[in-house]
Amino acid sequence: MAKKQKKRKQRHREGFDSFIRKTIDEIQKETKYQDYKITFGLSKKEMESEDGQSLAATISVDTTYLQAHITISPYLKRAYKKGDIQEVRRVLCHEVVHGRTQKLFNYAINRFAPKEEVRSAWETLTEEYSRIVYDFVYNK
Repeated sequence: MAKKQKKRKQRHREGFDSFIRKTIDEIQKETKYQDYKITFGLSKKEMESEDGQSLAATISVDTTYLQAHITISPYLKRAYKKGDIQEVRRVLCHEVVHGRTQKLFNYAINRFAPKEEVRSAWETLTEEYSRIVYDFVYNK
């Protein structure tokens, strides 16, 4: 690969990483969720849920040590390259909100209902809340 191409690719990667970090920080600040340390990384391959659905990103949350990690799929990087900032923000908002609702999910699957029912309710709650957060943060 030519030196110019490598530099351009590196600049783009730094721009993407910087945008992701800034967006996560904004969402955390606006939702008063700064007690968690949220890191992120890029997956080299496309991601799927347990039921085979395509995923733009996932989050794993450690509610004991107040940490979370968002894994971003190539789909989200392509959206960024195409200039679809709204989609990238929407997905990150959704993942951060998953972090906010993780404790509820953990509690529910261990006590009340089948995991699939709880997961469905959790996804709906997370999506509803992330839409509110997105509007609040980006459509002031």
